Amino acid sequence: MTIEKRFSLTALHHTALAICVGTAMLATPVWAQSEQAEPQSGPQSGPQSGPQSGTATAEVETGEAVQSAAEEEWRDAFLRELSAVATKLERQRKFNDMLRDRVDILNHRIETLEAENKEQAARLETLAEGEQLARKASPDMDKPFPSMEPDEPEADKSANAEDNKSDQSETSEKSAKKMPGDFEQFLDMGEAMMRRFFGVVKEFRQEFEDNKV
Repeated sequence: MTIEKRFSLTALHHTALAICVGTAMLATPVWAQSEQAEPQSGPQSGPQSGPQSGTATAEVETGEAVQSAAEEEWRDAFLRELSAVATKLERQRKFNDMLRDRVDILNHRIETLEAENKEQAARLETLAEGEQLARKASPDMDKPFPSMEPDEPEADKSANAEDNKSDQSETSEKSAKKMPGDFEQFLDMGEAMMRRFFGVVKEFRQEFEDNKV
């Protein structure tokens, strides 16, 4: 807001200066006409001779020509000055518009950043609350669950342990007996697959040779 006031005061200053200069310049022809009228207001001493009146007329015409040339030059200079002032004012106006646009863009960015900061703060608060709830629930989660199995006497436990050992030994013996048969079956399957593969390759080669011929 301070920048806009400053540029407005500058524009008003240039406008007032141009008006003052124009008023002063427009008042100058009136003063020049009064000076031209003063020599003619004096008393005339009768009829003048022809050569003297011709010389006076030539001098008056020369003075008027000089005065008109000076006035024309002054007006051209004044118009150039007014044009320069108008150009400066137009540039100042465009510069003010550009500054306003940039200020609006910066304000929009600031508002966007503030909104993003608020959203980020809300997310952090939510995460903090979730972490606190997790910490409160963690002591209960660390406690072991009570076992649902009934307590067995030590004699039953030892008997079960012996039964498990015997079952494991029987299973290992059966697997040891079964391993040679499984391995032999695996070899047979591998041999059959290889024969089938080589048969397909042989057929493919035969077709290739036939097509080549």
